[in-house]
Amino acid sequence: MRRLAQLRNGWLRLLIVLLTAAGLMLIFFATQHALTVWVDGRAVSGSTHARTVGGALHDLGIEIEPRDRVVPDVDRSLRGISQIEVNHANPFILDINGRARWIEAPTDSPANLLAEQAIRI
Repeated sequence: MRRLAQLRNGWLRLLIVLLTAAGLMLIFFATQHALTVWVDGRAVSGSTHARTVGGALHDLGIEIEPRDRVVPDVDRSLRGISQIEVNHANPFILDINGRARWIEAPTDSPANLLAEQAIRI
């Protein structure tokens, strides 16, 4: 009788360990987000357990600065998001009426740069 009780306790402990492991695996896979991040036109694929766009970029090793353009916003939840776009700011020197002006903007196009800075030619 005592042997049967010990055997039952051993199986019960094993069952508890297996159920706990299965639950943790379920949580791990349920919170994983697969993403494609377009960084300056190049695709970077990966997965993360982060909750926000900024957290995902951090997990994937993609550095951003305040003047960079990130869509959707870095504070947005990853729920329903599968793609992120990052355009790093580039330095420009504009000569406007003989005065040099240093600008950083997330564009490669001079026309877009002028439009973003509300400069008319």
